[in-house]
Amino acid sequence: MVCNKCGYQLSRDASFCPQCGSKVKNSEKKHGFSEGDSEKRAAKVPWGLIIILTVVTIAVAAVIGVFVVVSNQIKSHIDDSEQEQISVQRIEKKPVEQVSEKEDEPEAEKEKEEVKAEDKAEDKAEAPEPDAEWNEAEEDFDFRFGATGIVTNPDYQMIYDNNYSFYCYVPSHFLKYETLGGVRYYAPDKTAVLDITAYINSANRTPKELLDARIAELGGEVTYSASGDTWFAVSIRKNGVSYYTKCFVDHYVREFRFNFPTEYEMYRDYVEYIEDHFKRTDQ
Repeated sequence: MVCNKCGYQLSRDASFCPQCGSKVKNSEKKHGFSEGDSEKRAAKVPWGLIIILTVVTIAVAAVIGVFVVVSNQIKSHIDDSEQEQISVQRIEKKPVEQVSEKEDEPEAEKEKEEVKAEDKAEDKAEAPEPDAEWNEAEEDFDFRFGATGIVTNPDYQMIYDNNYSFYCYVPSHFLKYETLGGVRYYAPDKTAVLDITAYINSANRTPKELLDARIAELGGEVTYSASGDTWFAVSIRKNGVSYYTKCFVDHYVREFRFNFPTEYEMYRDYVEYIEDHFKRTDQ
């Protein structure tokens, strides 16, 4: 800095010129700051503004992120709803297509036959192989006298014959064995056997004729017998075994035979229950 009057070189903080004594006119002092102050102001960093801008940027980014997430969720929900509607439409249309297209009917019938065949195979698989002394003639059945484990108050299952229009109830724990003339069920310990048979009455035999034939067939002691226009019932005792028969007679012969050692009195409850639930369905 120099003196404005004589041009003498002055120090920066001089107020008077030591050469001529003139008052120094300092433009930096006049404006209230020095050159050092200017450098300090230029070097000062606006941290407050930077912080504000950073916060605003983060907030804007968060808002954008939330918007994107919500948009994706809404889009996913709409896609799922549309997919469910398409599935429902396919399910609703399927029966119509099956009914309208007759060419599918043979396939449906084939599937039903396959299911029936599988059920029949399962029934046969459940039935054990008969013993060597097993015989179709009921009087040759190898009853096991003195066996234990007879079930009291058993559960029953209904056996329905659609061909001959009747049904019969069978103890659920009895085992099944198919015969040529019908179906045989027997107790697991072989202390009782239940035969269910049905056939066409081609000879037009009456209930009384069939009752007499039954008595003659066994030739034992008749402990009970009764008959009507379309039925008969008889109980015969022979060689310590009780043979009970109930039969419906018209153009069909439909009967059940329950045989057990006479000493097992509890089997009479079985006979009573089965007889009460042995019914025709074509009346």
